[in-house]
Amino acid sequence: LAPTDENKRNLLAEGVDALAGFGLDPKQAMKMIEPIGKAATAYKAEVLDLSKAAFSAVDNLKVPVGQTTKVLDVMAQAGKSGAFEVKDMAQYFPELTASAAALGQKGVPAIADLGAALQITKKGAGDSASAANNLQNLLTKINTEDAIKNFKEFGIDLPAAMKKAAKDGKSPIEAIAELTNQATKGDLSKLSFLFGDMQVQ
Repeated sequence: LAPTDENKRNLLAEGVDALAGFGLDPKQAMKMIEPIGKAATAYKAEVLDLSKAAFSAVDNLKVPVGQTTKVLDVMAQAGKSGAFEVKDMAQYFPELTASAAALGQKGVPAIADLGAALQITKKGAGDSASAANNLQNLLTKINTEDAIKNFKEFGIDLPAAMKKAAKDGKSPIEAIAELTNQATKGDLSKLSFLFGDMQVQ
């Protein structure tokens, strides 16, 4: 950045401060901020939001700091392919990556999975906030007692089926979509028998 561009430099400094504040080594924070700054400019996203999203990938999904550019590229590709933009992903990724991690997700593939899922949920939601909320609800409801009980009534052992899906290399989102389709035989009116939460449906 040109030394005269004080505003951009201040934003990048804010991003570095945020990363360091999360406990990241300042050298690693400096390594991450260059691709974050470029992505923020390219996709009109906030540096601070992208810094938090990138850190959530490192902290929650165990993505190496050196793969920050890859994380941002995957987010950008998902944004180009659908209606959920990078600037919105940046805002909601910290919470979503934590939920994905709780389901055993790791690495850049988990970022791609979340990005793709957000594009799908956006189709059925009025705005990005609702889409992110719907996906978050789904991720947190997969392992609940109610969901396990409801799937059992359709002859599906949900924990065992999810473990098998993970072993087969499927993401939790892909697995729950397939299992839901299997249980309902494609009849969407039966969704409420599996998930009472409207956002999950």
